[in-house]
Amino acid sequence: MLLYNCQRNLLRLTSLTTLLKSTVSIWSPLAEAFNGRPMQKLQLRKRNTGLFDISELVSYDSFYMLQDKCIFKTEKLIDEALSSNRKRKMVEIFDDMSDCLCQVADLAEFIRLAHPESNYRNAAESACITVSGIVEKLNTNIKLYDALKHAVEQGDILPYTETDKLVGELFLLDFEQCGIHLPEDERNRVVTLTNMILNLGQQFVAGTSTPRLVKKSQLPSTLRNVFSSDGDTILITGLYTDSLDAVAREMAYRIFLHPDATQDKILNQLLQARDELAKVCGFNTYSERALRGSIFDRPGKVLSFLEKLSKGIWDKAKKDFETMSTMKLEENAINGPLGPWDVPYFTQKAKKDWLKVSSKEYSPFFH
Repeated sequence: MLLYNCQRNLLRLTSLTTLLKSTVSIWSPLAEAFNGRPMQKLQLRKRNTGLFDISELVSYDSFYMLQDKCIFKTEKLIDEALSSNRKRKMVEIFDDMSDCLCQVADLAEFIRLAHPESNYRNAAESACITVSGIVEKLNTNIKLYDALKHAVEQGDILPYTETDKLVGELFLLDFEQCGIHLPEDERNRVVTLTNMILNLGQQFVAGTSTPRLVKKSQLPSTLRNVFSSDGDTILITGLYTDSLDAVAREMAYRIFLHPDATQDKILNQLLQARDELAKVCGFNTYSERALRGSIFDRPGKVLSFLEKLSKGIWDKAKKDFETMSTMKLEENAINGPLGPWDVPYFTQKAKKDWLKVSSKEYSPFFH
């Protein structure tokens, strides 16, 4: 989507400077310093400087002020781009517009997903919706598209470098992927399909984490207390990849990933909508549309890369699987051969045993 391909990440977290010395002897001094756990006694700032030192975010309702500033700045940049008295290159204005939107969008999306307080999450979600609304308006702003197209193809008020031209063409591509260059009826169809794809994608992703329900009687009696339950119903909430019980891992895998008719229907609708969107926009396939403008700009290049990658790692992967098979045999010979439900478990077990480090030692750095 136009202006939503953020090139900068606002969230540059400062590292903790006070570190405990690691007890893992296989790490270098530099690795020990980087991977050491932070001291428990941290000096907290007395003054609230806002999330990530952003002065506007001293409280959750400051998000609304942040999004209002984004709206105001974006409108000013649109006016500048369409002004007959424009003094700057068009790509510079578009880059500022992209940066303005992405600063709010990236931060809001992170807070929406990660903040422990619902007030902050709700305010961040509101900001996400606001930015999405701005982007949708920009995607259908024909005057803005025509002004950019003229600057890229006919020349701007200031000389263009090759980089300027490339950036301008990428912005045009973002516009055209949304069908702005199409007749009105087809353009409206693109908008409809885009919204449909977004909604179907969200539904499908939500469905992947939905707990699976089975009757207790369908599971071996030894496993009925392993999983969460509600009366006579067992709730399988995930793959239980950290379970020490091989049978429990297998049961969770088979039940949680069992074919689901609703998910299958949503996925097929999603694929059909993507295919139609690609064809309306003039592409043979959705993959052609998605890859246009990227490093691997054609499906054939992606396929070739994946085939070479597969061949390159085949022997190493085969050795890893042989090692995991041996680990499972040593752990319990009667549990059968290595299954797909075992791979995450033995991968983590190998990391812990070989590197002599547990997730508890590095997890604080990912919170």
